[in-house]
Amino acid sequence: MTASRRLMIRVLVVLVGATGLAIAAPDDESSSQEFSRQPSLDALKRGYVAIDEGDYEEAYAQFQIALENASTSTLRFQACFGLGSAASALGRLDESREHYEQALEIEPHNADVLLSLGLVAKEQRRYQEAASLFAEAAVRDATRAEALVELGVVYEILGLHTEAADACWRAVAVVPEDERALLCLGVARYHLELYEGAAQAFEAVIEQNPASSRAHYSLGLCKLYLEDREGAMAEFETLKQLDPDLAKDLFSRINPPESLER
Repeated sequence: MTASRRLMIRVLVVLVGATGLAIAAPDDESSSQEFSRQPSLDALKRGYVAIDEGDYEEAYAQFQIALENASTSTLRFQACFGLGSAASALGRLDESREHYEQALEIEPHNADVLLSLGLVAKEQRRYQEAASLFAEAAVRDATRAEALVELGVVYEILGLHTEAADACWRAVAVVPEDERALLCLGVARYHLELYEGAAQAFEAVIEQNPASSRAHYSLGLCKLYLEDREGAMAEFETLKQLDPDLAKDLFSRINPPESLER
């Protein structure tokens, strides 16, 4: 399963907790109303268990039952969102998109659905659409670091380095230790030739994850462009243990073949 699909499943779990959907305990509605809700609630519960166990076909089947028996907009929303998440985990992106769009019709400004639909668009390489969805998700929930990181990544793919740096900087402001946000920020700054700022971002990644070969490699390149050959070689020495292929590539950049011949 891709990282995007894992994030969608995690968003589903978070969303269920955030909505406070009463699966175990009844509310103050009459017993007849509660009875009408029960088949959908039971199917939702089974769907969440199946998601947690990684049985996405079973989850999809249970969420479908939940949708067929849904008697309230909240239940329909939860079922559609669950169907979208299960379909995405199964790699059925067109189905996933359809279900997320149905959920969005019920709650047009829900940041979790906007984020998940953006992840589907990203996997389908519909990057402009993905950027719009991530941007709206970030507007709807300013604390949603995932939306800002994904927005930065998509901007990088589109070659919009200034916009990518801004989105990832905003993500770091929300979650300073977010490794993906820091890496994206560093890459964006690197492409903008802001090598000192890029180096700071990669150093922040290494501080919390010393085994990040991507950060060591990128920091080595920054050191090279800052004319700190000794610092670049230090990153090469570290990379030899972490990722020999990246180490070889960095060494070739520090010591181009023509320089070795002279």
